[in-house]
Amino acid sequence: MVDNKTDFFIQTALLDKYIHRDPSEDPIAVKVITQRLKESNDLLKYFFSQSPSPEWAETLLKNGLFENPTQVEIGENGFRTPRWPQSMYLKEIAKYKPEVVLDIISNISTNNPTIHADLVGALEQIPADMSIKLLEVVKKWLENEFLTPLTVLSEALSHLVVHYVENNQKSVGFDLLDELIRPIPTHPSQQNNYGLGGVVRPRFDLKYLRPDFWKETLPHLERYAHEEVIGCLLKNFILAVRLEISDDTTKPDFSWITSNWRSSIGDTSQDLDTPYKSTLLKALRDSLSRYVKKDSNLGKETIKLMMVHDFKMLARIGIYVTAINANVLSDLAYQTLKNKN
Repeated sequence: MVDNKTDFFIQTALLDKYIHRDPSEDPIAVKVITQRLKESNDLLKYFFSQSPSPEWAETLLKNGLFENPTQVEIGENGFRTPRWPQSMYLKEIAKYKPEVVLDIISNISTNNPTIHADLVGALEQIPADMSIKLLEVVKKWLENEFLTPLTVLSEALSHLVVHYVENNQKSVGFDLLDELIRPIPTHPSQQNNYGLGGVVRPRFDLKYLRPDFWKETLPHLERYAHEEVIGCLLKNFILAVRLEISDDTTKPDFSWITSNWRSSIGDTSQDLDTPYKSTLLKALRDSLSRYVKKDSNLGKETIKLMMVHDFKMLARIGIYVTAINANVLSDLAYQTLKNKN
């Protein structure tokens, strides 16, 4: 293997003898292997493509094989986020070597969202009470200027949220859920003569995730902390609409408006699905309705709070959910009908 002219296939055949073994069994061979992996990118790719034994992790770390991760490549027509075999390997072995993988991840520095997605996938395989130590590292990745709404990182992050919520780390899970669904302005808010501001978009486009984020992941999270799901949706729905309306109290209150993007709180054939605030409205509406069906007393108290909220559209959502669940909210429906306001 020390001969650079040795045929690539002969070298890979030699590698095959060691890839799935404990490297401590033959230190001399390992020294040669790690040197060749540094010298040949083709051999490096082959090595990691064969799913090396988890026992290799510490040896590879000590020999610098997790240094110099690929960065974003910027070209005339945009940028690329190339794969890095090492991060894919870390995702494969994380459940077998959690301490080592956490140590490696904490020292990886890259602006590449594709690598970050692999590393988040690795964190999902590690016990939740251990991986939360890197929560701030994950949040820093979310500030990356090369993130796009369709980044693969969003699906990995969605799975990590579920991992934390399922494993008694709800506060961490919902902290990340908030990051995942937060709306952002497409451009700085610009008030017009009506006091309306800019348009918002999703930080991540979640409609393509598997499992379906809005129809499967959120209802699954509700099984563990339904009130927290509603709270997170409510917070970000308010944020989405407020980014598009004026905070100037001398202007008319437009927070109740759904015209031009929805004809009502309920679904109709005339609704536009493109506004992100519409996606959040439907998610909040449906989650609240499921909450009422699960526990009408708790659901009723949440609706009452929404009815008196300064944000008028929340009252509209509360009235709608009360109406479609009048069979279990008869007293609240009656009180709503009696209220002249």
